[in-house]
Amino acid sequence: MLPGPTDYWMKGFLIINENNLNEFKDKYYWTLVEEDKKPDLETEFLETGLLDINSFEWYYSEEFNNYVKQPGYHGGFYVDFDNGIIYFDFVRG
Repeated sequence: MLPGPTDYWMKGFLIINENNLNEFKDKYYWTLVEEDKKPDLETEFLETGLLDINSFEWYYSEEFNNYVKQPGYHGGFYVDFDNGIIYFDFVRG
């Protein structure tokens, strides 16, 4: 019997309340994700049909990622403060 793959991938989004969002915004240093460097997050959101949002402004924080992710995980968390969304896309392995 061959062992199965050991890597796993998690991808999704969270809608977060304003108090927590403001806490994250104030606690960590955030950088606006440049248009040509960000993943195609908008397409994925719009295709779900779950959100009625027409524009996104994504921010990234290495400090926040280090706080949320445990060692051994690769990928990132992106925050849209105007829409109250955290998007994540990472793999462990």
